[in-house]
Parts: sequence; C-alpha cells; structure tokens
Amino acid sequence: MSEEPAQKSLFRQYLEFPVIYKILIALILGAIVGAIVGDKITVIKPLGDLFIRLLKMIVMPIVLASLVVGAASISPAKLGKVGVKIIIYYLITSAFAVLFGLLMANVFKPGLGLELAGTGEITPKT
Repeated sequence: MSEEPAQKSLFRQYLEFPVIYKILIALILGAIVGAIVGDKITVIKPLGDLFIRLLKMIVMPIVLASLVVGAASISPAKLGKVGVKIIIYYLITSAFAVLFGLLMANVFKPGLGLELAGTGEITPKT
C-alpha cells in the first residue's frame, strides 16, 4: 500500500518558490499597479522611503556578521592567506573606483559654468 505525500501548505510552497521569481513577480505587479494608479500612490511614499532606509540599515550588520562568521570558520594559516588577498583586492577595487570617479569628473565636468550667487564678503554677526 503506497502512501500519497501530504499536500504542502501554501506557506511551505511560498518558501520553496525561488526568490528570483518572487522578485520578478513583485516587479511586474508593482509596475502594473503604478501604471494603473499613477500619482495617487504618492500617499504611501513615506512607507516606501522607510522600507528603503530599513534595508540600507540592515546591510552593514549582515555584511559584518558574514565576515566575522567566515573568518571564524577558517584556520589561522588560511586566514592569513585569505586576508592578504582580501586587502589586495580591496586596494585594487578602491583604486579603480577613484580612477573611474576622476575620469567621470573630467569627462562630464560637473559644475562647469555654475556661478554661485552671494560670493560677497563674509562678516561676523555681533
């Protein structure tokens, strides 16, 4: 006698559904709702801003915890080798970011032709 597998709950099915598809569905639904509702949805903008700020707030602790747990799980000999590679990688990517920023500043020349009003003399208040 064969037993039929128990039907999975809706919540269990949701948990097993790939995250990339959840994100894609949310993106499509958000675009559809935004197109239908239009500017009326600005009422809930503070909630969206709060959500984005909360996401930004949680990123750093998660990254730090991942680094600490990863470093704790590696033997000290391997940690030294990995640490040197990480420092070299960090220096190279930082140098690339600085060079890219300087290149973009020289190409687009932000502030060119900008005249600051109120460039008069500064006098202290008495």
